[in-house]
Amino acid sequence: MSIPNLSDANYLQTISLSGRKIVSWSAPISLDVIKSIREHTGAATCEIQLYATGAALRDFFKHTKNEIPDTVLSTCRFIPQESVLHCTNHPSSGLLCLALPTNIAYDEAPLEALHTTQWMLFNALNKQTALYLGSLSQLDYGILTKLFPSIIVRIFLYILSRRYPVTITQIETSNKDASKRKLFGTHEVQSLVYWRPPQANICLSLSLMSYGDEIRLGVMADAQLCPHHLTLAKDFVYYVEKLGEAAKQTHNTTPLLA
Repeated sequence: MSIPNLSDANYLQTISLSGRKIVSWSAPISLDVIKSIREHTGAATCEIQLYATGAALRDFFKHTKNEIPDTVLSTCRFIPQESVLHCTNHPSSGLLCLALPTNIAYDEAPLEALHTTQWMLFNALNKQTALYLGSLSQLDYGILTKLFPSIIVRIFLYILSRRYPVTITQIETSNKDASKRKLFGTHEVQSLVYWRPPQANICLSLSLMSYGDEIRLGVMADAQLCPHHLTLAKDFVYYVEKLGEAAKQTHNTTPLLA
């Protein structure tokens, strides 16, 4: 793995980071909308979320008046909601390196764009088994830091984050009957937003938080991306709703990975 040449890199890979962080979050999306898309297209929830994330990133490049790359390299991991809300040691998933498609027809052909996103995830899962399992050991047990000197680990993370400037974290409960959390025994928490601070050269951290009967996108970015980071939260909702409208006109319920 090498640091990308500046001639081949996109805006997110070349921006000089300030070190200061800014945040934004989307309006809630009802899980009924996600369920409807799943029923009409056969797509998994994570595929729908990645589709909307890729579309929002495309619009982000438009707003910054930078060239839209064909893909945006990102790292993605899953965290059980229980480990976030209850501070337990539920195992998290391993790491996947994704090339989110951005320069495709999200507006004109949302279902085709969803299919492209599905194939991207399918290929990543098939080709990155070793990385997935290796990172799973590191995330849960710290094996990498035990086997190698810390300086080697830091260099590896530097190179990885230089090439993959976006990190995506999906937080979803494994309990289908999970209810909203209560504080002090009686006060119900109506909504939650989760942010994962970007590290090393990562300039954009996106968190897909499932809580209760809704999903939100949390955005934490380097201050250099202000005010364009607001576009990500707003357009994420727009593209989920747009896909929902298009999905109602189709009856392809066969999952791509079936």
